[in-house]
Amino acid sequence: MTEALAPGPIRTYVHRVKKDFSKPARPVSSEPAWCNSDNQKTYYEVSPIEKVLAGFARMGGLDRGIDVDMVLPYLKTATRILEAGPGYGRVLKRLLDHHLPGSIEAVERSQLLYKTLKPLQSKIKIFHSNILDFRPSQLYDAVISMWSGISDFAPSEQPQFFYALANLLAPNGYLLMDTSCAWKKPLNALSSSGQTYFIIEEGCLVKGYIPNDHEMFAYAQQAGVSLRRCFLYRTATDRERIMYVFQKLL
Repeated sequence: MTEALAPGPIRTYVHRVKKDFSKPARPVSSEPAWCNSDNQKTYYEVSPIEKVLAGFARMGGLDRGIDVDMVLPYLKTATRILEAGPGYGRVLKRLLDHHLPGSIEAVERSQLLYKTLKPLQSKIKIFHSNILDFRPSQLYDAVISMWSGISDFAPSEQPQFFYALANLLAPNGYLLMDTSCAWKKPLNALSSSGQTYFIIEEGCLVKGYIPNDHEMFAYAQQAGVSLRRCFLYRTATDRERIMYVFQKLL
């Protein structure tokens, strides 16, 4: 079994980038004409979405929660944990498997997926809300956005999404984010052009944009959080992904 933060010989990604926070995010002039709300309508509110997401998780080797296992040390001491966009509940179920001492909450925008998560609501408080509008009564020690959640947002929207997550952190809290590799076409993509991709499966259609390292670092600077670690890991089906660990320092 893969240990948290030690998936075999990790190739640390940070050493390959210069952490140049002065570089701006990608200009939006060439971005495609789509937004996160489009994805909500054509993907996350289409009835076979739970089946589609579960199938893609198996294909990508994430169905058993290896991404969650990678960041366990940051979760074991957290009093309050929030997942942004739990989808059909894959990450939440893995968090419950680990019997973490802290409370777990989640925010899901899709009405269909919110209903799918109903069986978990006896153990986890789940809010039906747009994460951009979410205002909790208390801040969180850890905020999780796995499985390329940021890619559901167009390039011009990604800084706002990142800021919204960072703004939910308590002092010294961790923001844990996973993305696909910007230099690779996603396994389930019908087509891709640069960092933009297109997926269609059983009538569910989604567009995405994979931020590169400089864009992620620029988002972090704008949101006032610091990069603590960034590394490549391999899923159960040998797919490379990137894990980012940011922290909101005092």
